[in-house]
Amino acid sequence: MYAEIKSAVDSVKVISNILNASKDLRNFNELAAVVSEVNAKLLTATAVALDSQEKQTALAERIRQLEEELMQCKNWEDESKNYALQQVGTGVFAYVYKPVVQTSQPRHWACTKCFENRQRSTLQYWKGYFYKCPHCGTAIEASKDGQFVSIDDAYKTSQ
Repeated sequence: MYAEIKSAVDSVKVISNILNASKDLRNFNELAAVVSEVNAKLLTATAVALDSQEKQTALAERIRQLEEELMQCKNWEDESKNYALQQVGTGVFAYVYKPVVQTSQPRHWACTKCFENRQRSTLQYWKGYFYKCPHCGTAIEASKDGQFVSIDDAYKTSQ
């Protein structure tokens, strides 16, 4: 009988251990669920942070581009002050280089078509009475009263 009582007590101890273990297992399952939820939220937060960083990088690049465009506009405004639209032949116009301050750059004419597009393209003597833009191909006839008008002639008559 003693052995049966001991067996019953041992059985109670085993059942107690099993119950404690199942309680611990239930707590472990709850902990695992909470950890899983926290991991999901961290992944979402990381994705949002990466998206935000990509947007910030794109905005920084756009700002850099706009600052570059602004600098080009300012440079163009400064450069365009050195040119005056002038009649260089009968009914023919070109932008004549007239620097505000003395410079070593030679006298020249700039193509009106290119100049209006914020590009400076120097007209080149082509043939006869013609000057041609190497950039856009526009040709102008520089003659006045049947006489060829040179670049230097335009400076003499404009001063």
